[in-house]
Amino acid sequence: MTFEEIDACAKDLFSKENDASMWANIDEGDRAYWRKMAVEELEERRRSYGDAARGFVDLPDRRFFLLDTEEYDSFANRVDNPQLPGPALRALMKRRPLWQR
Repeated sequence: MTFEEIDACAKDLFSKENDASMWANIDEGDRAYWRKMAVEELEERRRSYGDAARGFVDLPDRRFFLLDTEEYDSFANRVDNPQLPGPALRALMKRRPLWQR
């Protein structure tokens, strides 16, 4: 994770509890505290989203995926080259839907 990611997350966490315009007025010690909280938040996101993306678990309406380069390449490869449909999916797609019967 980059410093920019950490700083953006720290500002976001800070603004959830405080007025966002106050970020410019806090001292470096307070910023360090919020950056530490941001690192923990980003690591938790990486664990939860990253594990799910590796296993391709259903993630309802999740728009944020934090992946390292290797995980992203694997994910992009699967998106660009989907598996061919198996016999069960082909049979399902040949059936007429209930509302057309």
